Amino acid sequence: MIHKKNKLLFLSRDRFPPSRVDVTVTFGDKLPQKGFEIDWILTPIDENVRPYLSVWRGHNVYIGRCLKKSVFFSTVLNRAFDLINDLGVFKRLKSKKYDVVQVKDKFLSAVFCLLACKLYRVKFVYWLSYPYHEEAKELLKSKNIAKKIFYFLKWKYIDFILFKILAPNADHVFVQSDQMLMDFSEKNVCKNKLTSVPMGVSVELLPEIKTYNNKHGYEILYLGTLSRVRKLDFMIRVLMLVHEKFPSAKLVFLGAGEVSSDEEFLLRYAAKNNVENSVLITGKMPQKEAWKRVQETSVCVSPFFPNPVLACSSPTKLVEYMALGKAAVANNILDQSNLINESGGGICVEFDEEAFANAICSLLSDTDKANEMGKKGREYVLRKRNYDVLSDVVINAYSEKILA
Repeated sequence: MIHKKNKLLFLSRDRFPPSRVDVTVTFGDKLPQKGFEIDWILTPIDENVRPYLSVWRGHNVYIGRCLKKSVFFSTVLNRAFDLINDLGVFKRLKSKKYDVVQVKDKFLSAVFCLLACKLYRVKFVYWLSYPYHEEAKELLKSKNIAKKIFYFLKWKYIDFILFKILAPNADHVFVQSDQMLMDFSEKNVCKNKLTSVPMGVSVELLPEIKTYNNKHGYEILYLGTLSRVRKLDFMIRVLMLVHEKFPSAKLVFLGAGEVSSDEEFLLRYAAKNNVENSVLITGKMPQKEAWKRVQETSVCVSPFFPNPVLACSSPTKLVEYMALGKAAVANNILDQSNLINESGGGICVEFDEEAFANAICSLLSDTDKANEMGKKGREYVLRKRNYDVLSDVVINAYSEKILA
């Protein structure tokens, strides 16, 4: 176990102040409570900012410059400023004694961080939370020639950096799911230096469990982004099948698209199939409000289109449904299959409209069954997917494999 205070320098794609719960809870709260002093190098979420030093949750944060989006070439310049800020890793390692540099979801910056770690003999740890290389490969299906060339180059660039430079030379690699771990292993990355850390919830934030009460009638709820890559028109076709048994059922998308056209596409598709009055898009909500809305619904769904990008996900939405005591219907990507099968907190089916509709109807017609599944799901998440447990996974990796 780790006994002395260990000093970690953390660089991440997350902007300052970070908001993703896996970052804020694990590295903002849990690791410092267990013997880590953490400094951060981040890009600000605010625009028109000059470099400055801030303090967040007791940690030093070195924040880079960021121009207004209205400035010509601001996107290119801001990426350059981001890289320049990350290159501060050389200065930080020279002036302070760090035990580890950890980089999350960056590529070119990560190469320089690896070089700095080799130069100053500091451990280098990489964390990949999303398969950006697979996303670029998937987007090669675009019919636009210019886009095909761009995504081909992006795929090759990320794939080369990830599997030829970072993963082979890192002291350890954290990934987001068991499926991603298997994918890395197939790329000849040693299993012993891979650790899977799936998504979880912070127990302290959870409200009391509520039983299924049909407050909004028969309702099917999806929580999360409405990005077109997720192919959520699938759920509208599922709704049409559910209407054969429950004509008053409604489908709620609790979230927003990455761009407005994502939402417009779903609404147009619903209108085209004459179910526009049964489809609601709420937009983004604060977490507390969103969780309250989840608890008031009938059945929650977590459909993940089975492509290489989404198949290795560790879906936060399913963990949240279960933590909130809601029965869920999900399709069988590995992390979802494990969650459902081990907990009994829902029904896992193929990514098939009829299979989804039948599972949803079985829960709508049996409130006792839905409530029982909800209780089992919550109990499981509290035992296995809370951030006290998940932070211990990270701590154990550090103590047994990285800093041993």
